[in-house]
Amino acid sequence: MSKEKSYITIPEELISKALYKVYLTDTHTEIIKDFLYKLYLGKLNDENIFVQKVLGIKNNFDPALTLPNINFNEKNGMYSFTDFYTFFSVKYKDESYELNFQTAFQFEFNCEDIFRKTFLFTGGTSKKADRSEELTKAIISSAIANCSIHNKVVRFDREAYKGEMVRAVEFVNTPPTKTSDLFISADKKDQIIRFINSITDFDKNKISLRYLFNGKPGTGKTQIINSIITETCGKCTVVLCNGGSLPVKKLFEFCSYFNPCLLVIDDLDFLANDRENNIHQTELGDFLQALDGLLPNFVFLLSATNDKGLVDKAASRPGRFDMILDIAEIEPKNYLSLVKRETCDERIISLFDEDTLLYLKDRRVTGAFIVSLLKQIKSSIMLNGEISCEEFSEYLNLCYRGFYSINDDNFNNVVGFGT
Repeated sequence: MSKEKSYITIPEELISKALYKVYLTDTHTEIIKDFLYKLYLGKLNDENIFVQKVLGIKNNFDPALTLPNINFNEKNGMYSFTDFYTFFSVKYKDESYELNFQTAFQFEFNCEDIFRKTFLFTGGTSKKADRSEELTKAIISSAIANCSIHNKVVRFDREAYKGEMVRAVEFVNTPPTKTSDLFISADKKDQIIRFINSITDFDKNKISLRYLFNGKPGTGKTQIINSIITETCGKCTVVLCNGGSLPVKKLFEFCSYFNPCLLVIDDLDFLANDRENNIHQTELGDFLQALDGLLPNFVFLLSATNDKGLVDKAASRPGRFDMILDIAEIEPKNYLSLVKRETCDERIISLFDEDTLLYLKDRRVTGAFIVSLLKQIKSSIMLNGEISCEEFSEYLNLCYRGFYSINDDNFNNVVGFGT
């Protein structure tokens, strides 16, 4: 029998280098596993990191080492793993390492959140594999940079949320809008441009901003937000969500992985309502804490509300938001410019003559009303090939009846052509 040892003893001075352990949050774990698996599949490449094998163990009750259970989410381009234990065999700088993700799940009674605790153990398995910590940190850094969500626009789907953020976000396309197309006062447009520049120049200045937009429905708050997203496309990760019952801590934690990140919360008053009337007290408390310091410096915040009076005073005080901008209705002098921005069809533009513009001015309609009206006109032309002045008159009066009160004193003065 051979006297040679069948194992290798790691010298004491190398133990800290050959073995490395780090705790990961559930979001970080999902991002890192997705990165490693894409390296294994060849969908991503790294000149130093090569994934040779991927295995998993379902749970403690079914400890067989098999191929991992993997799902692919087409909505955000990410892979997810359901095994309690996942193993990656990695080659790094010509040495071999084994990465072992060990995850423990905890389900709280009567609570939808899943509390997951994951440890990543990185161990060298070849004689000179003493760079476990260096490898782990390189993987963590590269995983974020190569994440399919990085520098994209995603929406948080509250209905899909089951305690795991990554599985509840999906890509979304926002209408491209330029700041030059905004019909707002010059001083407010200057503030919007300042916000945009703070994102595009963040690497240099390291200054993040928090704005709250206040204005009636149809005044263009969403369009302003879309213009910021358009002008910063590819420069930051954008996360869109609506106010209400939100997993605030996990939402902010998710944003903290992407530098910089823009978090957009529409209908903020549903989340940060006056605490006397707010059924989401926990979410409001978490939101205030985030604004007071838990929100990383590289997370920008845009919020919108139809009535800032409904937002809790503690949430809207100076220091928690850098700027509150009141967005007014579009000025009548800009009605025709808005029409020309939305369409270049001269047949449609010619319908908005002096009588029509006066009709719209008398009723102080919103820009959203005009955009909706134009959508109906375009649809009619696509179906019928043209639209007569009489048909346009009917569309205009019908739209006004639908969107505004029929008891409006001005409504009796309906627009007409040749009557």
